[in-house]
Amino acid sequence: MKKSIKVLGIIGLGLLTTIAIKGVTAEAEYDGNSRDRSPYAYIPNYELREQIAQLSGVRSDDFYQEYGLIEKDLLRETTGKLDDESGSYSLEGIQFLENITKYASEGTNAVDYRPLEKLTQLKEFKDYEAPTYSIDFMKNMDQLEEVYLELSIGMDEDDAALKPILDLTVLNNLSNLTNLAILEEARYSQTIVLKNGMTQYQLVDPVILSDHFADTEVEYESSDEGFSCENGILSWEGLSSETVELRYSWSAVRSTDDGEFRFDGEAIIPLYWK
Repeated sequence: MKKSIKVLGIIGLGLLTTIAIKGVTAEAEYDGNSRDRSPYAYIPNYELREQIAQLSGVRSDDFYQEYGLIEKDLLRETTGKLDDESGSYSLEGIQFLENITKYASEGTNAVDYRPLEKLTQLKEFKDYEAPTYSIDFMKNMDQLEEVYLELSIGMDEDDAALKPILDLTVLNNLSNLTNLAILEEARYSQTIVLKNGMTQYQLVDPVILSDHFADTEVEYESSDEGFSCENGILSWEGLSSETVELRYSWSAVRSTDDGEFRFDGEAIIPLYWK
């Protein structure tokens, strides 16, 4: 069963993919670890795969057209900018674009942003409507100069799994940043349990800024009745068991000679009475 070019396989957990090119056979088990040992990248989402193929210059190659695989080394050599408008539920495959310098995405449905961790040469990162659970994927992108990130609530506005991102200290190592804008849609915080008869709730300065904001103070607001904020302590008065949630918003802005650092957002605190 030898042919000059032969590819047999099904991409999936625990299944074997056999690739034989010019008499050389390579076998890889497509689980999380062995996939990294394969010389080829399989990008699950078709639209994202096509965009990456276009960027890397293999879009018209016969091998890519027939098998949908791209050499990882070729992806690692790719430079320039990836514009992702695929709406993909997975960012798998982007991690091999280690040398691109610009990344832009709009409308993704992926909540796992870990594949972006490898993009450490990025100078510009822009993501519109990002339903990510965390911003930890940016902590080693120390070449970044500009970040624009809209943290969205995803497809389900009542999805309580997407918690508010309030701590920006993971960005402290990004010493080249001159422009940062993070705008966060209202997400649900952890439910707070209150005893029947309690009429007050306090929250102490929940937003933690990165070093880029220097001594900037966070401003808090709420349209809830009985809300006040003093010295970073958010207070709600006049609560009753009919109060099902509390809302607050925040804004922190620092302007410099080189640019601006901004963090705006909103959070919802569900209440449970017992």
